[in-house]
Amino acid sequence: MIVSVEGNIGSGKSTVLKAMRERYPDIGVPIVYVDEPVSQWEQIKSKEGKNMIELFYANPSKYAFSFQMMAYISRFTMIRAAVQANPNSIILTERCLLTDYNIFASMLHEQGQMLDEEFTIYKTWFHTFQQEIPVDSIVYIRCRPTTAFTRCKKRARVGEEIPLEYLTQCHEKHETWMNGYPSKLVIENDETTLEEVLASILEFIR
Repeated sequence: MIVSVEGNIGSGKSTVLKAMRERYPDIGVPIVYVDEPVSQWEQIKSKEGKNMIELFYANPSKYAFSFQMMAYISRFTMIRAAVQANPNSIILTERCLLTDYNIFASMLHEQGQMLDEEFTIYKTWFHTFQQEIPVDSIVYIRCRPTTAFTRCKKRARVGEEIPLEYLTQCHEKHETWMNGYPSKLVIENDETTLEEVLASILEFIR
């Protein structure tokens, strides 16, 4: 079973998954945790030494397609490997291929930062391979864009200078997608404690 933890940038996904991994390696069924492959993205660099995250946020129009293809391929590879190696486990992922398509690639295309022909290529990749790792359920960690913005500034990842406007657009995209998704748990994570979040997720995936 694949359960994807979704939410805006800065919503608390990484914090939740880190706590889950430390406390719950097994709930009667083994849980395999798959983080977002950010470390892989940071290893791909320009001649000037800037990684793909820095390059994308500095010039999204230039790097939209290459960044989204990189994100897709790295995520697909990690999730598929986890599924194949752990056939009788719960696979708990930080985002999934559906996120890449429904949120980030679609938004970049709508904004004109990904060309029509690039988005066509992207969709071909998406529809060809996503069926190999279908998601069973989603945990949607929702928070206000202003909360996400504050958290992003606090963690201060290199190259991740994200404007509030972009986080607001991502939030709206998530809301639209989640409204039509059937099997999901929605957690409000503006003032909710970590313990409350973990308890809700455990009850949902058991």
